Amino acid sequence: MQNADLARLFSEIADLLEIKGENPFRVRAYRRAAEGLEGLTEDVGAVAARDGLEELQGIGKDLAGKIREALATGSIEYLEDLRQQIPAGVVDLMGIQGVGPRTAQMLFQRAGVDSVEKLEALAGAGKLAGLPGIKARTEQNILKGIAVWKAGRERMPLGRALALAVLSPRIRNYVITCMMTTFQSRSVMRLKIESRVIPALLTRMSTWPTTERTL
Repeated sequence: MQNADLARLFSEIADLLEIKGENPFRVRAYRRAAEGLEGLTEDVGAVAARDGLEELQGIGKDLAGKIREALATGSIEYLEDLRQQIPAGVVDLMGIQGVGPRTAQMLFQRAGVDSVEKLEALAGAGKLAGLPGIKARTEQNILKGIAVWKAGRERMPLGRALALAVLSPRIRNYVITCMMTTFQSRSVMRLKIESRVIPALLTRMSTWPTTERTL
């Protein structure tokens, strides 16, 4: 299991805990751990092998134990328990602009919204108005956010897009525009990690040679 894989698991735990309304300090602990693992230059498996996990920033005894569990088994029992309590579709709701963890939790508990598709159907039918914090205008904003979310998911896979970006400045500019639109539709929970990756990636892309110069 790679550092980025563990970071995603910890980030998911933070998302699920936030939806449940757990202690904010606990949520932040998992987010800091995810960020630390994402930025770790040394393989986390090697760190664990030399018993140095608790020396990492944001990693205490409890989180170190979960890292060892993930490295040994490929999963974290605590995360699996949380997944049983909250459908994966509820986490997807937080990818919709304007839908935070509290709103996602309320929609799930009060209206049984457990997927983006169900949210779109209810908002389109005007059946969300009247729920706490939801008005007719809010429903329209949710529908617009869903449209952006869908557009981001339907775009070309990033690896293929980056490969095409070297062909010409025009294609590169289009790829950058698509990337930024996609990232804007992502959950706020992901942006801390992505905000460190995007600027460096875009800077690197600006120096890529194009076929116009190399052929």
